[in-house]
Amino acid sequence: AFAKYNLAACIKGGLELQGYAVGAPLPPQAPLPPEGVEEVRQALIAIGAL
Repeated sequence: AFAKYNLAACIKGGLELQGYAVGAPLPPQAPLPPEGVEEVRQALIAIGAL
């Protein structure tokens, strides 16, 4: 996921999945699309962080 999407979106998406309300990345960076959220979710599950 980190190679496909911007770093801020991946980190913020991962924190949101873990229950932290961090908000969206600041422009010009875009938030993760739904498929990106799922990729980050699977990565966090794989390392035992979710």
